[in-house]
Amino acid sequence: LESMAMGKPVIMAKTGCLDLNIEEQKVGYYYETHNPYDLSDKLRLLNNNRTSAEKLGLNGNKLVNRKYNLEVYNSKLQNFFKENNLDIYH
Repeated sequence: LESMAMGKPVIMAKTGCLDLNIEEQKVGYYYETHNPYDLSDKLRLLNNNRTSAEKLGLNGNKLVNRKYNLEVYNSKLQNFFKENNLDIYH
């Protein structure tokens, strides 16, 4: 998320650590886990296609600002407390 917030394209191993498909969202590329050649290919792809890299970075920045901003996080947290009958003020 940090690289998207900074407007940078994402290159991420296919580990499923985020509930986000970076290729579907057009914010970056996956590489095969434990495959340095695939990682190198993805880095080269971004380096050789600067316009595409900038667009992926911009898409990521927009996504973070829309879906992962503080207001959204705060709202989800408050809903969690309400749904679980947790009183955070006592």
